[in-house]
Amino acid sequence: MLELLEQLSPKFKQELNRHVSMNELTKLSLQLSPKSALVLTNQALYVLRKKWLSIGCDKLSLDEVKEIIFEPGQLIIEPVEVKGQPILVAVSEEKEGIVKHGLTRIRKFLPNAVKRIK
Repeated sequence: MLELLEQLSPKFKQELNRHVSMNELTKLSLQLSPKSALVLTNQALYVLRKKWLSIGCDKLSLDEVKEIIFEPGQLIIEPVEVKGQPILVAVSEEKEGIVKHGLTRIRKFLPNAVKRIK
């Protein structure tokens, strides 16, 4: 699991620290691209994305996430029906393999995740 705990770039780390509470335990952190990062704690999923002059942070409690889908070049985070539109997150080509590997682990923390039949 250590490969899924990456250091975030300083600006992303600073923005995350403004939103995460002291009693949260980080389960996963990935710098997905120079413009995006994903952090999963025991309480919430944080999506950090670079904006024009700042870093934006979307915080979703774990029960607000219905599914996370990987498509080449991006992650699609689908909220439960009442929470609105999917969140699209850019994934760089060199991070695609680790994202695919980590999806099954991420889904285990999501209580509303769609159960996939193989």
